[in-house]
Amino acid sequence: MRPQEAGGVNPGAQEAGARHVDELASTRLEQLCSFLNPLASVDIYTGKLPHWRQEGVSYFVTFRLADSLPFEKLAAWSVERQEWLRQHPEPLSGLGRREFIRLFPARLEQWLDQGSGSCVLRLPECRIMVEEALRFFDGERYLLGEYVVAPNHVHVVVKPKDGHELNAILHSWKSFTAKRILKVERAVELLAPFWGREEERAATTPPKAVWQKESYDHIIRGPESPERIIAYIRGHRVSSGELSWLEDSE
Repeated sequence: MRPQEAGGVNPGAQEAGARHVDELASTRLEQLCSFLNPLASVDIYTGKLPHWRQEGVSYFVTFRLADSLPFEKLAAWSVERQEWLRQHPEPLSGLGRREFIRLFPARLEQWLDQGSGSCVLRLPECRIMVEEALRFFDGERYLLGEYVVAPNHVHVVVKPKDGHELNAILHSWKSFTAKRILKVERAVELLAPFWGREEERAATTPPKAVWQKESYDHIIRGPESPERIIAYIRGHRVSSGELSWLEDSE
């Protein structure tokens, strides 16, 4: 009786399957290697954060829970950031970009990694529903790259397909998952203190907000970036890491 007939594993089939997975991963990475074109037009939208948009590129995106950072800390960070940008107008030098990243995106990332707030994404049912949402329209509305669902934020590499905008993709992810998270009793219990504080401050945050309205999104700048981004995401669960590999400040 052959091993596979007895419930064993066929080594040849296992190796072929592994090669197939590697080939698919390699093909997907090649498809996601669509970088910022400095000669093409860029649309810049400004809210609390600037957002660069260009057709046919891949993005590294971070979106976070509404209570992931204390309001006072984030407000001070925003004021400091605005003042720094006022004193350092575009275009920034390479040294200027590195300083901006160290002072603002990297510092924000380090704060997130400290695990403040409700961290409802630690709940398996919440984490799984976010992962399912990320994968749902993969190949139809966008190409999904590496991603990780951390306790209070999400990192994802994504390339919108023709006819689909990053803003709409992010809104879809956040709107769908927010509605489902609000049906998880334990998640509601964990978020309730934040909602109460927001009401006391008469804040403009929507009632029972799950996600922060704005996301941090970064056009992947060049061919040296994807491997560094992938390594950062894969190591995210064991180390807060650094964002020193980001090359531009949008």
